Amino acid sequence: MVVFGGLLAYGFFGGRSAALAALYGGLIAMLNAGLLLWRMRFAQHRAEMRQDAGGDRRAGDNAQQDLRLIYRTGFERLLLAGVLLALGMGPLKLDPLAVVAGFVLGQCAWLAAVATGGVGRVKG
Repeated sequence: MVVFGGLLAYGFFGGRSAALAALYGGLIAMLNAGLLLWRMRFAQHRAEMRQDAGGDRRAGDNAQQDLRLIYRTGFERLLLAGVLLALGMGPLKLDPLAVVAGFVLGQCAWLAAVATGGVGRVKG
């Protein structure tokens, strides 16, 4: 999907630099999704470990830990996307419109994959 976005940017924005910028934006979206998947698998593993241990802690403690993980993951994803977008548009001097277009296409591809059940399925 990222390659498709790069080819689309090449045709729409015209040029190799726009295609590279769109690929960079798509890569940011992929890294962002990868971080989310990693945290989901971590949370799933932690829940399985709690269950194997007999669940000796109170349910409220587990819920607070899970909520902290959700907030932390959200903050990390926002920080990752913000820093990488700023890096691409700042020091790397990539075309801002193409970077954002690639990022948006990457996020849409991620949402489509999740909606169809192809990614991020957690055992429950």
